[in-house]
Amino acid sequence: MKIRRLHIGGSRTIEKARKGDRNAQRELWEQHAPAVLATCRQYLSNLPEAQDAMSDSFFTAFTSMDKYRGDGPFPAWLRRIAVRKCLDRLRARKDYKVAWNEDIMGEEIQEEVAASMEMEELQSIIDQLPAGFRSVFLLYCVEGYTHQDIAYALDISENTSKSQLSRARKQLQASWNNLQSMTS
Repeated sequence: MKIRRLHIGGSRTIEKARKGDRNAQRELWEQHAPAVLATCRQYLSNLPEAQDAMSDSFFTAFTSMDKYRGDGPFPAWLRRIAVRKCLDRLRARKDYKVAWNEDIMGEEIQEEVAASMEMEELQSIIDQLPAGFRSVFLLYCVEGYTHQDIAYALDISENTSKSQLSRARKQLQASWNNLQSMTS
């Protein structure tokens, strides 16, 4: 006998949503919308665009429920959909491609510095990154993708991914240093 784990959202709710039950879908929306919006917000600095990506993510999830096999947590499956939706939006934008700013100065961001930041400050600093830097930084540092995976997902070379990560870290460090000097 196979024991099936219950996932956040409850397997009954997910099964009902899979069958098109609007109340179950609303329940899943209410439970997971804040987390999905937070994910979209990491990738898209414009709140209305992040909200649109969140809506697109739920639409895709609800119309693709047959692809969710239940062998992993529902929130993780939903998060992957949201990340893909955000990346699709970034790829479609003209300002997404590599932003080459040779004047970025500063040391690489330190883990303890990032840990000590308030989340709002960190999000504000990340929002200041060019779209390409921000995407690579989040995919590598937050999502745990490899440079090879990032290159494939964003249609860039691995070296571009590595370069953008390095530049993102430098720009984050410079922004952090600037913020610290203003508060001192």
